[in-house]
Amino acid sequence: MPPVLKPRPDDLPSDAPWPLPAGIVWNPFPDQRPRYQVYSRATGVKRYVDTASTFGAALALQIAAAAEAEVNRREGIEEGGIGRRRTLRDACEAYLASRRLDPEFSSGDAYEHRLVTHVYDETDERKHKMGDRFISQITRAHLMAWREKLKAKLAKGRGGARLSPATINGVHKTLKAAFGWFHEMRWIETDPMAGMSTLDEPERDKTIVEDRGQVEGFLAVCHEVACADLPDIVAVLLGTGMRISEVLLLRWSRVFLDHEFKGRSLPYLQTEGKGNKVRAVPILDVILPVLQRRHAERTGDLVFPGSPLRRKKEGARKRVSQRERRAMLAPGEHARDSRAVLRMYRKAIAIYNSRHPDSPIDERIRLHDTRHTFATRWVEEGGDLFQLSKILGHHDVKLTVDTYARLSVRGFADELGRMSFQIPDPLPKQLPAATGGK
Repeated sequence: MPPVLKPRPDDLPSDAPWPLPAGIVWNPFPDQRPRYQVYSRATGVKRYVDTASTFGAALALQIAAAAEAEVNRREGIEEGGIGRRRTLRDACEAYLASRRLDPEFSSGDAYEHRLVTHVYDETDERKHKMGDRFISQITRAHLMAWREKLKAKLAKGRGGARLSPATINGVHKTLKAAFGWFHEMRWIETDPMAGMSTLDEPERDKTIVEDRGQVEGFLAVCHEVACADLPDIVAVLLGTGMRISEVLLLRWSRVFLDHEFKGRSLPYLQTEGKGNKVRAVPILDVILPVLQRRHAERTGDLVFPGSPLRRKKEGARKRVSQRERRAMLAPGEHARDSRAVLRMYRKAIAIYNSRHPDSPIDERIRLHDTRHTFATRWVEEGGDLFQLSKILGHHDVKLTVDTYARLSVRGFADELGRMSFQIPDPLPKQLPAATGGK
């Protein structure tokens, strides 16, 4: 007996045929707005695809789902996008390519470095590399074993590539974000990293250049290393609180040395920080002469121009940071490599410490610690915390207080007499009475 044809729904739009094609269901919203639910049976299993407001859009969704299923069948990928043939390396590269399309995502190079250095080439007990495993076959046990291998490097010495808990947590968070994206893309059925906790990190004390004498002595030593611009770079870092990447990509078109406000000179510069957010930074009197001198000698738009990186092999690709790509340097312009600046910076610290053994600079100090030094000096000199948060580019002044505004011990020098009360002298001790003998 032929199937009985149901009557056409009264609220079905006139442009839709009746009966509807298999896989398209008419299911209007409660307020009678049109809604077509689209399902796919390309592999014999009913799967929800999407919802459309017109019949034409629903038909397009159904055709696209059938085409996707055919491509997946040819590539050996299961229904729903479960990727039996997607290796972790290929999937992570797709994830990074997707994230880099977001103009506010500036961590692509850091993510890629973590994955290449600590994930792809790590092997299991059978010498299988993590990067060559299929993502649909990676389990929680694989990931736990991988992290245990990284934890084993916590106690290794310098020759054994010692890792810190912060480094391991950074790699963990990068891989966790990637697996979350795989799950959203329906490349894996479940996220094996869901619920995996990070390591406990000991709070790192902010390392700073302690006083004015250290700053001046260190800047004098910077002239002796093989980087003529190092003294000026360090001076701008210490005098603005900017990040090293911001300083190395600073342009003269964003430096306003002759700006005035209400009849007063107010020089400032603009820099692009995290999230591509542009902020204004005042040019303090201490570094104004440095920028004025460099402006008079400028040869291009970059305040600290660099030179092309030397290549180890002919045809080798130059490493260009994501931030540098976004800066859209003109042809012939080259930003300085922050790693080369860091090497010269550490060399200058070693020279300074050899000449000042009584007041050395902490050898752990990083280029980023000049930012802590700026913030600490600002607070010790009575600077406003709200203004400091704007200079550093923080969205919340609480972040400034919790992260940077740490007073050094010298900051308490003027507070030692704040409490006052009388303490009575102690009573004199009474000697025990002498006992007579027979």
